[in-house]
Amino acid sequence: MKMSLTLLFLSFLSLFNACNREAEKIAVVKSVIKQRHILNEKISETSGIISYNGLIWTFNDSGGKPVIYGYNLVNDSIEQMITLKNVVNKDWEDIAQDDEYIYVGDIGNNQGTRDSLVIYKLAKAAIPKTGNASITSEAIVFSYHEYKPVSIPVGFSSFDCEALIVIKDSLYLFTKDWNNGNTTIYSLSKKPGKSVSKKINNLNVKGLITGADFYNGKLVLIGYSNFIPFIIEYTITNLSNLKHENGKRFELNEISTYQTEGICFDGAKILISSEKTRAPAQIIELIL
Repeated sequence: MKMSLTLLFLSFLSLFNACNREAEKIAVVKSVIKQRHILNEKISETSGIISYNGLIWTFNDSGGKPVIYGYNLVNDSIEQMITLKNVVNKDWEDIAQDDEYIYVGDIGNNQGTRDSLVIYKLAKAAIPKTGNASITSEAIVFSYHEYKPVSIPVGFSSFDCEALIVIKDSLYLFTKDWNNGNTTIYSLSKKPGKSVSKKINNLNVKGLITGADFYNGKLVLIGYSNFIPFIIEYTITNLSNLKHENGKRFELNEISTYQTEGICFDGAKILISSEKTRAPAQIIELIL
């Protein structure tokens, strides 16, 4: 998502939130920035991130090359580049993983015009431990069951999405709802082919969700509102029964105006990514 459109909507969302006095209550606590890693210009539009094989994997969003980059936080350098064969990066937004596969979500749809969306499924066994490679992926092509694409771009769609996680045999998408600052959760099979996602929950997060990760019973969402990034952390057993007020919200005032895009667990740490805007593109280590 390019910054100009995002900033325009955040101004609107600020007014929306000021009127939303009856929104769900949630505990707001502080977080601590531990370290920053300034990224190479090759990944200045970094979006989603995961931690795998000792590296942080990311990519550029809409219009970038169909490449995931393995970034070494110790050396602050790109160690690997894995190209997805015969794939176009239309609007890559998030990345997730299970024990055997990596999932790259071409799921951006901020103007509501896309008639189908794709998640690319990459076998970890096909990725070499070192060095660059080109590999073949499988495609999970999907749509939302109540969604109809528009021919004229709407600008602020309820079916934009930038957040993706994996739990057991399902993928879960968290929408970036430009109209009300909520996020709707959809489930989707991990099997390649065509399918329709299922709506399972809606959370009043009061902002735009841009990334997610799940590990060991913990769900984290990242987004921004009123030009201030935030993280919401939940302990979950079932996403269908998840209630927003049971989470913790961390306001990241130290990096206000940053365009935070991705989040992942890296052992005991939380990492977030921010694409280049007024500040350089970077990965930030946090203590929640």
